[in-house]
Amino acid sequence: MSELARFELAPELLGVHVGAYKNLRDQWLDWADGIALFGPNGAGKTNFLEALAILLGTDQTLLLAHPRLAPVTTNDLGIVAKVSAEELPWAPSTLPPADLPIPSELARRLPVLSRGRQDAAWWRAIGVGCGDSFMAGLGELALPAEVREFLESQCTRPVIRYRLVSFAFQVTDRLENGDPIAIRVERLFSRTLMGFSPPEVVKRLADRLPDVFAPLRTALAAPPTGPDGYLDILALPDATEPPAQLEWLPRSRRSGEVYEHLRSRMEAAEEPAERLAASLADLPAAVGDFDPDGRWWAHEVAAEAASAELAVTLDHVRVQLTGEDADLEFLDIRGQKPICIGHTRAADALERFSAGERRWVDEALATAARAVDRFAARAEWQGILLPEIDEAMVIESLVGVSESVQSLVDQAGFWTAEAKERLLSALEGQLLAAARGRLSEDDSSFGRGLTEQSAGLSSLRPQTVVRVFDEPESHLHPQAQRTIAVALDRLRLRGENVVLASHSPHFLDLPDWRLVHVQRTPEGTTMSTLAAADLDARKALAGQMGLTRGELLTRVSFLLIVEGEHDRLLLEELYGARLHDAGVAIIRMHGTRNLLATVQMDFIERHLDVPIGVLLDFTRLEKVDDNRIPTSELREEEQALRHLRRACRKNRRPMTYFGLSRPDVVAYLNEDAIRVDEPGFAGWTTVTREFGAVSGHLRQAQPPAERPSFKPWLEKRFGVDLTRTDRVRQVVERMVQEGLPAGAELTKVVREVERKAAAGRWPEQPVAGPAH
Repeated sequence: MSELARFELAPELLGVHVGAYKNLRDQWLDWADGIALFGPNGAGKTNFLEALAILLGTDQTLLLAHPRLAPVTTNDLGIVAKVSAEELPWAPSTLPPADLPIPSELARRLPVLSRGRQDAAWWRAIGVGCGDSFMAGLGELALPAEVREFLESQCTRPVIRYRLVSFAFQVTDRLENGDPIAIRVERLFSRTLMGFSPPEVVKRLADRLPDVFAPLRTALAAPPTGPDGYLDILALPDATEPPAQLEWLPRSRRSGEVYEHLRSRMEAAEEPAERLAASLADLPAAVGDFDPDGRWWAHEVAAEAASAELAVTLDHVRVQLTGEDADLEFLDIRGQKPICIGHTRAADALERFSAGERRWVDEALATAARAVDRFAARAEWQGILLPEIDEAMVIESLVGVSESVQSLVDQAGFWTAEAKERLLSALEGQLLAAARGRLSEDDSSFGRGLTEQSAGLSSLRPQTVVRVFDEPESHLHPQAQRTIAVALDRLRLRGENVVLASHSPHFLDLPDWRLVHVQRTPEGTTMSTLAAADLDARKALAGQMGLTRGELLTRVSFLLIVEGEHDRLLLEELYGARLHDAGVAIIRMHGTRNLLATVQMDFIERHLDVPIGVLLDFTRLEKVDDNRIPTSELREEEQALRHLRRACRKNRRPMTYFGLSRPDVVAYLNEDAIRVDEPGFAGWTTVTREFGAVSGHLRQAQPPAERPSFKPWLEKRFGVDLTRTDRVRQVVERMVQEGLPAGAELTKVVREVERKAAAGRWPEQPVAGPAH
């Protein structure tokens, strides 16, 4: 591995396992860089976010979340990630003694010492005392060649399972009003090296391998939940750090909390910023006089980071410095002249924004604090290595930027952060070469790790950051929701992982996001990722209902299944506005080309958390509900309805039948509207009486026969053609234009549908409990 290879790839999350947390039990979620959770209130979406925070949350996240977190026990939570080979145990020959005493202050400043001692203890525990690499150390165990070969293939970019063994936190500082402002978090993870598709020969040898391979034997007997194709192979040393960092504001921060958080981060960055500024001032004078004062550098970094995020989420707000310590000014830039909204030092800084705006200002200031932390870490190592760069190389690099940098300084009247950053950008190649030189001074991973931490080079490691947003649509009108949805997708596209839980259609229709349905069932809460077939079904169903794909998951409160296009046409044209207001969506069993696809029916069953109604004539409903009739003797649509009915009963989902006494929905068209084109029409009383007689005669025949299809029979017997959709539409439009009512029974059924939609909720909401 090259000296900087460890800094080239960030950890890649593969999945999360929640064994037990609040109402979640044994749920595995395959990871994606954009995950949108949806489902009814009380299902457990927020509980899953809390579980993620326990696994990955930063101190600031847990500071805000800790009052709501539930206790966790050993191995209840876990995460699987693809990481750097540096996360494997370091070579045993290069490590300090396992019993080396390390002063607590030194261990805090250089965690690599504790890591080295822990790895040494692991090697000693498995009986290995030498080896100049991980694989060389394992070679001391006299492993079969097939096992060594397989392990070597898995170690370039190893996949490791992290199980949370213990989790504790303690508030360490508070504001005068009692608000906590600092927290100490302690985690311990057990770790297992996983392998992809171990060959059969390795599986057969499992019982002969040393105890460190116990995870493989366990996995072969009962594979634990995890990414497809992977098995646990080898127990690794424990770790105290997760493979990613999760940033989440689980509640709105008060203005004092925001200011104190930002102030503390700027204060921590001041010393490394001053050292880096002093190192820049000592460079050859290729850019004129340099002011070594770096005190305000972190302030400029914070203002720029906050403004950059607000440009995406709340583009009428900009942030600038005021010249006061840890104080940033908010400007409304919508007018010709920017208007001051407030300052971070003010006690009511956030209260000056609307509820919808406040959340995103808070998020931007949290981003600013993280940017300051990253700046401080970078300033640490650059300040150390800058004096080591060859003077001639410095002059050569700065000649090309000196004029533009001097122009920036002259224009501003002082050395701005932008001017300093241009100098550092010009020297980036030399700085990285210096870092490479430092790391090459020691051949061992432990030695490089010690150099890395003592010189501040750890910040060069790319981090995996997970941003979490719970109900990002809160307090936002639909247009603002669309704007924020696009903004969160931009965060994903620029490299951050984003997880959100939402009830808004705008956040559930983003391209390339993973949709996860969270629902409560009699068996417990489940988390189901929408597969490709589900996404196709969602698109087809949404198109049929006249909804967007996101609206299908969020705007429907009752689903009414009807037989065909004519049923849908009458209901939508004659009662559409009132049904829409009631949240009723209509879907037809028979489309214009074929029966409602099984995959679409499955989607309704598994992913639409709403009560279901079925509107058919009484004869069809009796057949569906009569279990004495074998399913094989039912028509396709009747079979589908029986399957759906059984699934609803299993999940205790309400499914209501609405029966019509007349043989077809067209029999509720207004008679006068029909007589405009068919003046001799006998009327529905005569038609239905005669059709009933014909149907009864056929049922009593030997053998019994099915009743005829109503619309063709109507045309043949009475000369009224209502088989064509355009003909039915013409009659319906005439009814709407002239205010002619439909049959009273149909209107009565529509009122009953509205009543069910208003009263029915599924799943039922819990009266009390920890689920969110």
